[in-house]
Amino acid sequence: TATSRAIPQTLRYIQYLREVTFSQEAMGTGHALDADCWDDCYHHIFIWDQKKSQVVGACRISTLSANAPSYLATLYNIDHYQLKHLGVLGELSRSIIAPEYQKNYRSLLYLWRGISQFILYRSQITHLIGLVSIPDGVYSKYSLDIIYHHLVNTSQQNPLFVDAIKPKQAYHPTSVIPTQLKIAIGRCQTLMELEVLMNQVADANVSFPVLFRQYESVGSLPIHMSTDSSFSNCIDILQVWNIDQPKTALLKRLFGEEGFSMIEKRVSHLDG
Repeated sequence: TATSRAIPQTLRYIQYLREVTFSQEAMGTGHALDADCWDDCYHHIFIWDQKKSQVVGACRISTLSANAPSYLATLYNIDHYQLKHLGVLGELSRSIIAPEYQKNYRSLLYLWRGISQFILYRSQITHLIGLVSIPDGVYSKYSLDIIYHHLVNTSQQNPLFVDAIKPKQAYHPTSVIPTQLKIAIGRCQTLMELEVLMNQVADANVSFPVLFRQYESVGSLPIHMSTDSSFSNCIDILQVWNIDQPKTALLKRLFGEEGFSMIEKRVSHLDG
């Protein structure tokens, strides 16, 4: 990880790479660089290809605090008083994998490993909050409404977060979802199951973003859908990862045996 001051040239390339990557997905700022004032407030995690001397992927991360600048606060109203009982929260944004590396699953895995090491280094972090963006127009309104109803179900597992973090531009469903379909949505335990259901009743060949699946694989839950008019009117899905609930085998690969053991000990201490 590094601050913006430590890597000015690399950060400029990351900003260029962001815009290239997001614009290929019909998102982005519409400028040459995806750069904003928040870059100076965050730590930057990036994966470096030593053979080609170029960036494989990157993201920015920080701790969420009422006293610190926050990109998330431009999109959501945050009640820090409610959240303070949960400990220190990490905030993740602008995650990308360069187009030429996107077919290599390990690229995203390495980026998540970097995120995990940041969390271990700042062991007081208990939750990680991040966004998954879906380009405008990729899914039909009916499909988006199905995703919304799925989020209504999953968000019930994080009621405090749902109440404490409210989108400024909330997504509003308009489709009439039949009762039987709502029941079927409620039975979907994974994104894969939801994807199959959506393909049966709505769009053909629906496929969720890889980052969305990655969040699920580490145990995070989506809690809100919103729109971002400053980022090509994309749909944002807010994710919350409770780090003190290490349930997946993938976490051992990300944290390493020693790091995973540290998390388990912290959980045991909290439970005890």
